[in-house]
Amino acid sequence: MLSLLRQPKLLRFYFAHGQSQLGTGASYVALVLIAYQRLHSGWAVALVLLSEFLPGVVLAPYFGVLADRHSRRTLAIAAEVIRAGAFLGLVVISSFTATVALALLAGVGTALFRPAVNAALPGLVTPEERSPATALYGALKNLGFTLGPALCGLVVMLGPASWVLAGNAATFVISAALLAGVPLGRAGEDAGGEGAEPRSAWRDAKLGARYAARERRVGALMLIVAMTVLCGALINVAEPLLAIGPLHAGGSGFSILMTLYGLGMVAGAAYTARLGSRISVLRAHFLAGVAMTGVAMLACAAAGSLAGALAPFAIAGFANVVIINPQIRLLQELVAGQLRGRVFGLLDSLECSCFAIAFLAAGALLTAIGPRALYVLSGALLLATAVFGLGLFRAPASADAVRHDALAAAEAA
Repeated sequence: MLSLLRQPKLLRFYFAHGQSQLGTGASYVALVLIAYQRLHSGWAVALVLLSEFLPGVVLAPYFGVLADRHSRRTLAIAAEVIRAGAFLGLVVISSFTATVALALLAGVGTALFRPAVNAALPGLVTPEERSPATALYGALKNLGFTLGPALCGLVVMLGPASWVLAGNAATFVISAALLAGVPLGRAGEDAGGEGAEPRSAWRDAKLGARYAARERRVGALMLIVAMTVLCGALINVAEPLLAIGPLHAGGSGFSILMTLYGLGMVAGAAYTARLGSRISVLRAHFLAGVAMTGVAMLACAAAGSLAGALAPFAIAGFANVVIINPQIRLLQELVAGQLRGRVFGLLDSLECSCFAIAFLAAGALLTAIGPRALYVLSGALLLATAVFGLGLFRAPASADAVRHDALAAAEAA
């Protein structure tokens, strides 16, 4: 996996991504602190957290169309500039209304960045390198969100949290400058983009949706992803309550659990780097990751103490990456190249919608049934989803023929 960094273009790409994710992980904590200081209400935290997802719900499908029409490098750079401006604005403007507006603007940048880069990443490497490349991309993100909060803690010991936001703005500027030298691809480089009849953005977005519906494995993948995101987001809210409440672990115990979860994610990234590009192998690991996450959630619910939850949290972190990396790789392999940006945009919109729904519902569910029962519910749903996926997500006799037929049917509709 690290051998990819010997290539100058990939070194630039991954350095840009890694330092940006470190800043993002640090600013996640800093932004929550600043939002609470500016409004002194729990709603401040909720609004800022939702701001990361709401733009993706509405805009990600359109941004996916842009990723299939225009230079993906230009879109990625524009996204970094937008995020840099948003975080710089958060430093200099102190009203809470502006804080929410600028957090939404940062979410717009994120929604623009993801489909462009996910669609472009396969073109940066050889087919044999696609799984290691995707795993390294995810590992740097996980590392940023593991080390970033610790970095934020060090900074706020020396000065205000706004310093972290300013530093994050600088990481986006650095990323934009580095990406200018990375060939992320142009519209039409994947077959079928150039010379096609011009269509409206809305029609192009619908074409991507029809393709996802007609290519059965893509539709099945999206349904399974929706359930994993819903259950995972509910657990994100329940984790501290389980640690501090039923497990009697306190804040320090919760930190230990999250550290083990992060280490599990690192191990998962190293493991998925070796999966290759065979759809049957990626599919098997994707569904196994869903089932493993369900088992880990049930084990967390059954734990009677901090010690009993250590292994399940580590396994859950490992399984999380065994879901995410094969999920991305499956879409990269299953989706026709000229529609890849659109399908990733649709997936981002779906994931953001599920996060928003789960965050809004988590409070009521935790009040009604408590954290242990929520873990049981989520674990059982994921196990059922894995079984359901075995039947729905079957490999056809000819993957290339199915991909071609789905594209032809979507374009004809």
